[in-house]
Amino acid sequence: SILFDNSLSVNLAVFRSDYDDLQQAVTQYTASSAFIAVTNVGGMRSQGVELDSTWQISSDWQFNANVAYLDAEYTDFEGAGCSSIQKYNQPDGCTQDLSGKAPPFSPDYSGSVGLSYDTPITENLEFSSNLVMAFSDGYFLDVTRDSGLYQDAWQTYDLRLAISDASDTWELSAVGRNLADEKIMTAGNQAIATL
Repeated sequence: SILFDNSLSVNLAVFRSDYDDLQQAVTQYTASSAFIAVTNVGGMRSQGVELDSTWQISSDWQFNANVAYLDAEYTDFEGAGCSSIQKYNQPDGCTQDLSGKAPPFSPDYSGSVGLSYDTPITENLEFSSNLVMAFSDGYFLDVTRDSGLYQDAWQTYDLRLAISDASDTWELSAVGRNLADEKIMTAGNQAIATL
């Protein structure tokens, strides 16, 4: 929808996906090694809401928001592989039931909000800036839900400042990413220690 004399756009998406006979890569363990195996999952459901909006506050200022709520879970995943800690405590035939649990990389909420400022500073030069905060709820990095492979909720801040000519033939910019130096895990593996 376009509202308030074309100054505000709002888009809303509601989704639901049901999966049957899904295949999932899972780390399996032997007494001295680990390997990746493909396991059959009975079913998974992913549903949620996504909101995308842009508000042109004035000729110079613009606000953007992209926010998502996700409800994802395995509907049937009995006999799933174990984490390394579970396997250590139960070395023979360790399995777990992940039915009703979220798959990896499935935060309940995530998104970004941003504020932009663009204005002429002379007849031939323009200044622009953009500040973005990205955020996410916590999530597991692997299917076994290993406690050591859990990423807590996080937020990052990016800033861009630029000067360009009025015809946009050149631009000089300074970009700062993750200004608060937030540490975010994007991948991880379980480890096995043998004594």
